[in-house]
Amino acid sequence: MTDHTFSHERTTDFCRMSKPARWAIGLYQQLLGPMLHQRGYRGFDLSVSSDAEECDHQTDLDCECWILGCRLQEYQVIGRHLPTEANPTPKLYRMRIFAPNDVVAKSRFWYFLGKLRKIKKANGEIISLNQIYEKRPQKVKNFGIWIRYDSRSGTHNMYKEYREMSRCEAVDALYQDMAARHRARFRSIHILKVVEVEKTDDIRRPYMKQLLTKDLKFPLPHRVPKKAGRKIFAAHRPSTFY
Repeated sequence: MTDHTFSHERTTDFCRMSKPARWAIGLYQQLLGPMLHQRGYRGFDLSVSSDAEECDHQTDLDCECWILGCRLQEYQVIGRHLPTEANPTPKLYRMRIFAPNDVVAKSRFWYFLGKLRKIKKANGEIISLNQIYEKRPQKVKNFGIWIRYDSRSGTHNMYKEYREMSRCEAVDALYQDMAARHRARFRSIHILKVVEVEKTDDIRRPYMKQLLTKDLKFPLPHRVPKKAGRKIFAAHRPSTFY
């Protein structure tokens, strides 16, 4: 199979691109990534050589997050304890983790596995790591997210709902919302479950129900004419506010 991976020297130039250009590349990879991956194209090699475990260190991760089109990606990580004489075939553990890159995904995997099963990186191994893509990235969906986070006063359980186009965008909106409302950091939020709410009757939150009304319309107070329809000269000063 032909290797179509771009070299790291070329990919460093993308960090200096403008945000619209990086957004376009991210949209390209998000829509065509699964198809190109099956044909042997691995896209841009943007692995970040950073030991940062948390997403608070945005200086090392901003470049890759913008190029991918979304801050977070969904990964499936499978790992186990190292085989021993007493247990030659240890049990496999699978997790679906949202992280900006595979380095942070593996780090969070060992964090949760150490908390839940007392298995750390020194005596364990990762069997496989693959990225999970959205099946319908162009459809608007409702998501329900169960989380547990640590505040300055204790540990709390919470259920939040978001209206986004993918699971990654919903989780990204969750982190932004929790940071704004509760000052919760990335390291203190543990995502328990992410579910797509298909029935409108199952929506609980009022801020989500107001978007599900029939014949919903939004006003357009500021209308800027498109470049193709604009004239070079005008007799009167244009007014874009109605």
